[in-house]
Amino acid sequence: MKNTKFFRIFFVFFFYKNIYFIGDSMSLINVFRSYLLDEEFKITIIENKIDIVNYDEIGHFDSNKVIIRYKDKRLIIKGNNLVVSRLLVDEVLVTGNIKNIEFI
Repeated sequence: MKNTKFFRIFFVFFFYKNIYFIGDSMSLINVFRSYLLDEEFKITIIENKIDIVNYDEIGHFDSNKVIIRYKDKRLIIKGNNLVVSRLLVDEVLVTGNIKNIEFI
C-alpha cells in the first residue's frame, strides 16, 4: 500500500478575490463547510444599502426605521424612504436614504 503522505492532492480554491491553497482534501472540505454553514452576524454597508446576514428577526419596519434583532442585541437603522429590497431566511437588504445606524 502506498504512503498517502507522498500522494497528497493540492487544490486551489478561489474565494472572492483571495486564493486559498489547501494542503489536502479534508482541509478543502473544512473550508467549504465553514463557508456554507457560516452563522456569524455580518453587516455590509455600501452607499445607501445595508446588507444584514444571519439575523434572528425583524423587530420593526416602516419607511423611517428598521429594527433587526440578533441574539440579545438590536441594530436600528433610521432614515427616509427605507425599503426592504431583499428578504431571505438569513439575509435582509435595506435600501433608502440612511441617516443613522445604532447597535444596542
